[in-house]
Amino acid sequence: MAVASKSRAAGFAWIALAYAMAGAVAFVLASRFGSRLPTWEGLALADGSATVIVFAFSALLDNSSVYDPY
Repeated sequence: MAVASKSRAAGFAWIALAYAMAGAVAFVLASRFGSRLPTWEGLALADGSATVIVFAFSALLDNSSVYDPY
């Protein structure tokens, strides 16, 4: 199910939204749980959550290229 329009500007906006959300969620999780976990586990949690968000946007937009910059 593709939700993006055909314009280039809209495409960039969707990509920016996906990566902004992924970065924000990773930051929040790392900030909240990073001090309670070993460093590698905190980073894995942040990276894994960002990966899931970018993948979800890729599936939602029906465009595997969303994941390319990641």
